[in-house]
Amino acid sequence: MWNRQLKLASKASLSLLLVFLLLSCADDTDSYFDQLERMKHIAGLPQGIVVRNSDYLSSAISALDPEQANLHQDRILDSGSSSAGLSLMLSGDVVFPSSALPTHEIVLIDRYPNSVLTFLHPINYKVLWQHSVATGFASNPHDLVWVRDRIVYVTRYQKNLTPGREEFDSGDDLLIVDLEQRKTIGRIGLENYSGSDDPKSYSRPERAVLAFGSVWVSLGRLNHTFDHAQAGALLRIDPQTDEVLDLFEEPSLANCSDIAVFDREESLLVTCSGLYSEGREKQIERSGLWKVSKAGSDWKTEVVLRASQIGQPVSAHLTLGSGWIFFIGMGELGQGKTKDTLWSWIGTKEPPKQLFSAKEAYTFGQILFDSEVNWLYLCDADPKDPHIILFTVESDAITYWKSIDSSPSTGLPPREIAFY
Repeated sequence: MWNRQLKLASKASLSLLLVFLLLSCADDTDSYFDQLERMKHIAGLPQGIVVRNSDYLSSAISALDPEQANLHQDRILDSGSSSAGLSLMLSGDVVFPSSALPTHEIVLIDRYPNSVLTFLHPINYKVLWQHSVATGFASNPHDLVWVRDRIVYVTRYQKNLTPGREEFDSGDDLLIVDLEQRKTIGRIGLENYSGSDDPKSYSRPERAVLAFGSVWVSLGRLNHTFDHAQAGALLRIDPQTDEVLDLFEEPSLANCSDIAVFDREESLLVTCSGLYSEGREKQIERSGLWKVSKAGSDWKTEVVLRASQIGQPVSAHLTLGSGWIFFIGMGELGQGKTKDTLWSWIGTKEPPKQLFSAKEAYTFGQILFDSEVNWLYLCDADPKDPHIILFTVESDAITYWKSIDSSPSTGLPPREIAFY
């Protein structure tokens, strides 16, 4: 406990110093990158936690205090906001990048139909700018990853059925955006990675991470009506040349999404949820966790957990911490059916353990692990009692600690949580 308090005190002191420096050196003519350049002799920026609360019709963004694990600011932006710099209001379908940007802006990925990125200042939460990734159609962006100096990839889940009217408007791709110029500069087409010759089958890029010198992108590989899926897939891309280097496939799994990184052993873990439209039994059969690991100069893949081992499909949410793997099992609607479950697993032959169960199905959202203090956050969108649930994690025990009301002014339930 004393070590934890020292970490928090140090982190808080640095945050206060940086807040003072950033605000005191800024004026209305400074760009955010200009402010960062003035502070480049300071190591790091304050890291925070942001939450998206939503009923899928509207969204409210709030910030948590990572030092105290409490609500820091409620409703920093919502679907009714008309802030300066906000040309398009938030929809009810907003997510955050899988990984925080090194410049620490808060990025809101407004998916369908808005297809727009909104950048917020990490200290005063003002809207810095918005950038459309629609290129003339509802492109449905799902993630954003920093790949090199101020250049990001945006995964676009939807394909444009009538391309050719705007530059970079094909969709089903990675859009390349220059954050300093605030413009789209290219795309990486993924049309050839759908796993099928059928033109109505799409690659559907989902989540993306930068790890081990490459960008890794999971593919949903669903057709235009979402009722057929090809083999689970993961792409490896060169972040300097924007070229696809490898395609990894797992034929027994389908509809892959979240990616977690094992830094020490140079491997990644990928969630695959199966296909809801195929029925519960078939969905479980095609769901699980698979691992891509470095093997000499090559990479190897293996399924490490099948959903049949837990009796429910694995959702798109995954995180790692203190030697544990945390993931969500998807419940089923109906009286007497299974509910959403938070599972913990040490990744060995021992079976996963049920850590926490929801009161209903389809209420557990994103999970987040804070490795500095070994805290695990879980979004619980229980319609009667929506909260962020917090656990303390040790190498041999995981303990419920407390709940956080993440949007008291709106009552909207928490769905997504991320670092910035």
